[in-house]
Amino acid sequence: MPSLVLVTAALAAASAAPRRSPRERVLDEMRRSVRSFDAAKDKHDAQTYVRQVLNGPVSSSIGRLVVINGKIYGNKDMAYSGEGPKFVVMATHALRRRDTGNVALLHLAGASRRCFPPFEWQKKKWAEAPGWVPTTLVARKHAEEDCGILVPNPYFVDSAARATGIFNNNLYGHHSTPSVLNASAARPWARRKATAFWRGKLRKATKSCVSEIGNYARFEAMGLTLKNHAFGDRLFDVKSTFGYPLHGEWYNASWLQQRNCLDVDKDFGGPKKFEKLVARLEEAVDHEKMYIEEDYCDYKMLLHLPGGTSGSYSRNLNHLWASGGVVLFWKQSAPEHYYAGLEDGVSHAVVDMVTARDVATRVLKDEAFAARLRKGAAAVQRDLVCDSCLTDYVSEVLLELRSWFKGELALDGRAALRETLRGIECTKMGLVELVLANANGVGGGIRYRKLKPAATLPGEGEDPTCLELLDEAYPPNAEGAEASKAVRNVADAFGRGVVEERLEALEKRIKGLEKHRKEGKGRSGWW
Repeated sequence: MPSLVLVTAALAAASAAPRRSPRERVLDEMRRSVRSFDAAKDKHDAQTYVRQVLNGPVSSSIGRLVVINGKIYGNKDMAYSGEGPKFVVMATHALRRRDTGNVALLHLAGASRRCFPPFEWQKKKWAEAPGWVPTTLVARKHAEEDCGILVPNPYFVDSAARATGIFNNNLYGHHSTPSVLNASAARPWARRKATAFWRGKLRKATKSCVSEIGNYARFEAMGLTLKNHAFGDRLFDVKSTFGYPLHGEWYNASWLQQRNCLDVDKDFGGPKKFEKLVARLEEAVDHEKMYIEEDYCDYKMLLHLPGGTSGSYSRNLNHLWASGGVVLFWKQSAPEHYYAGLEDGVSHAVVDMVTARDVATRVLKDEAFAARLRKGAAAVQRDLVCDSCLTDYVSEVLLELRSWFKGELALDGRAALRETLRGIECTKMGLVELVLANANGVGGGIRYRKLKPAATLPGEGEDPTCLELLDEAYPPNAEGAEASKAVRNVADAFGRGVVEERLEALEKRIKGLEKHRKEGKGRSGWW
């Protein structure tokens, strides 16, 4: 039994150990999420993982991707508009910065948060599936959920777009982080408005309360503007974006109460006060100006609210860290990839409908508290969401996936790749190479390139397009290619049926001649 002295010494050593840095905590959480899935133990497991990725669900928002020799191949849906291509842009620049080796990944674009069962279970009851296919996501519904490996959301604005290609493609144009940093530097804290600022959309409420978490959080926060204006101050300037009028249901207090998605008594002081507030809702709609990212630097406090679609991530947060203000973080459960590096009271302050006024008041009165939060937000921008931070994080994800699922056993080398691809329907999935549409992907995103016809003949269970990938990744030797070409010519002349009967014998003959040639015993030609 250990002595009290030893126990005390161990506790003292543990308390004295330096705390993991925010970046280290982010990478720790990423690796934990990867390792929550069963590791590949051998070649069979490694090949099964790749096959589950490439045989994954068919959807324009799902990328079935494989990296081979620094190139990205996948379903051509990832070259169309939407959030998928933006992730491919990030991954492309990550590969330019660092060789991650060959690896496969299933990527779910968009704000939806789910993993998928193995291929053979996709048309059955998912609840009965034995497990999930590892999937990269941009957000989870709850922090404690293990399903999925988080990657940066596709709307991050980079500080050197031409170098990394991470961009924010929205209706207001391209606004890079340097311009926000410059605007922040030009607006000293003392000259900023003593207000918590937010602009965004309040969408039509048509789904269940659970599916509308983001919408109702935004409605509540707009209520802060109305409640505090009634006090005669402008502590909160939280309004719906200019040019986006609210849908009629938000003006109907009775309908909102019947839906029972809001705690009217706790957050609004009861039904009568709620009805009066809803009657003034138009005051929380901006009728004057469309704000851009640099404008946020005019304010001391910047409010972050959940995404309006489903309470998932909100792209609005991406640029707040660089704005030089205090980030007020609305209490929510959906984490992004870097949240493990955040800390309430250090990088931001968590608020809700009840606490927001007290926290905002403290920020304005407690200079040390405000300075600590501003410094913490700047550190998030510098260490977690800078341009190279994001691409390097994607590289780490690819490296961890390759290591945990033993990508080298399934994808490294012609023989291994050919065996892995057997049984995969590459033609059906529309397998192509995904490349930047211009020098860096900014504005143009991703385009696809069809693969060249394969010289290798398909054997049993082999798909022609899979063989195109095989030949491009690991070209067959010249002698074998000539042999395949000759067999194709024979097939055209006499019909596939005759050739198939002799194909096995021909392949054996080719292998024999290759062996003799290496030993210096055969002629230069295979025929």
